[in-house]
Amino acid sequence: MSGVRAELAAGDLRPLYLAWLAGYGTWERDENAFDDDAEDDPEPPVPAGLGTLTAPQRALADFLRLDADLLASAAQASPPTPPTRNDPRALASWIKDLPSLSRGHDPGRDEGVGWELS
Repeated sequence: MSGVRAELAAGDLRPLYLAWLAGYGTWERDENAFDDDAEDDPEPPVPAGLGTLTAPQRALADFLRLDADLLASAAQASPPTPPTRNDPRALASWIKDLPSLSRGHDPGRDEGVGWELS
C-alpha cells in the first residue's frame, strides 16, 4: 500500500477513484449498504489512465475486491494518461535552484544545533 500512498502524494487520483468505484460496486450488489441520501451524491470525475493501472493500483483494486467488469466499464470512459516529458535540463535547473544547506547548519533550528550530511 505504500506505493499507492506515493502515487497519491504525486497527485495521481486513480487510487481514490478505485476506492469510490469499489464502494459503488458494493451499493450495486446491496442497495441497503448505504443511506438513501448517498444515492444523490454526484459521481467523481473519471481520472485519466484508468485503463492502465500501476502495480500498486492493481493491488489496491484486488484488495478492495473491485469487480473487473465495473472497472473495465469505467476505464472505457477514462481518457488516456497524458505523456510525461522528462527533460533532464529542466530537472538540472530545478535542482540548481533548490536552496542549499551548508554542512552542519539546519536553518530550522538554533544556530548552535546542526546536523551532518554524509
